[in-house]
Formats: sequence, structure tokens, C-alpha cells
Amino acid sequence: MFFIKCIRRQSLVDYESSKFLTRKVPSNAKLKVGGNFVDKYINLVLKDTDCDVFQLNDLKLGRYLFCSQRFKSLCEEDGIKGIQFIDLELVPNYLQSIV
Repeated sequence: MFFIKCIRRQSLVDYESSKFLTRKVPSNAKLKVGGNFVDKYINLVLKDTDCDVFQLNDLKLGRYLFCSQRFKSLCEEDGIKGIQFIDLELVPNYLQSIV
């Protein structure tokens, strides 16, 4: 067995093309954050990447793994078990269902 570690989080969310609702978050000295944060994605659009498996540099999405169509196809061809693939356009609904 192996542990999968993404090398670094990718800044791949296309915020200009995505649709989302934000919420105001007060400054927090411990987290060193402040300003507006995505509260709910309505439509999520990602920029192109050559990575097959990656994490996003996004507060709401950073704990999830994303993958390319190539990776998904290879897993399906090889009968890989233990992974559920969710189409990108369904991610906003999925996130709402687990709140």
C-alpha cells in the first residue's frame, strides 16, 4: 500500500469564469486571513493543467483531490477500486450535500 501526497496545491480555480457566493470573514491573527471567501460554488471552472492528480489552492476545495480525464480513464480501464469520480459540474451540488 502507498500514501498519495500531492506535491503542492495548484492555483487552478478560474474565479473569473466560476460562479460563487462569498462571505465576509473578519481578520484572524492566528490564521492571518481576512476579507471575502467563497462560501458556496454555483459553477466551478478550472484552468488547464498537465497534472493528472492535484489539490487546489482554495480554502473550500483544498482538502479534495482532483484529477484529469486521462487519470480517470486509466483507473477505469485498470479496474481501480476505492475511488469515486464526480464530474466537475456536479461538485457544487456535492459540496452542498455534505454540509
